[in-house]
Amino acid sequence: MEVVPHTGLGKVKLGMTMPQVASELGEPDTKSSDRVGDSSWYYKTQGIRCDFSADDSWRLGSIEVSTPAFCLYDDSIGGRSEAELCELRDSGRLKGLVLDEEFPELEAKEYACDSLGLSFWICDGVVQSMTIFPRFDASGEVVLWPE
Repeated sequence: MEVVPHTGLGKVKLGMTMPQVASELGEPDTKSSDRVGDSSWYYKTQGIRCDFSADDSWRLGSIEVSTPAFCLYDDSIGGRSEAELCELRDSGRLKGLVLDEEFPELEAKEYACDSLGLSFWICDGVVQSMTIFPRFDASGEVVLWPE
């Protein structure tokens, strides 16, 4: 599955409505919601989580992919080592990639690449998942949905 920064995953694009996502991916295996107004749809066999928020008028606000088959610029990213992820940064393919947070109790780290709207979850030294986020305007408050 090809990840497109600030845009989506294959035919699934950030900013889609729930019915549009269901039309592309089918009904999710499970759904969860919270009192704040967030809802997550889980497609376990595809390794995809789609997040919706009332703040975004229930549009698709982020996509997490956790299958080893996800690609970025024709490079498979899932299952790569942390060192290999950093090599992609050093080569300029993930320009601006930074270590965002460490979770020693989980032996995990989160890397963020704001310039591409991506974050990477590393567990036991291996990329477990990538999350795709939309662009925001200069204020950082207004979402710029892909077309």
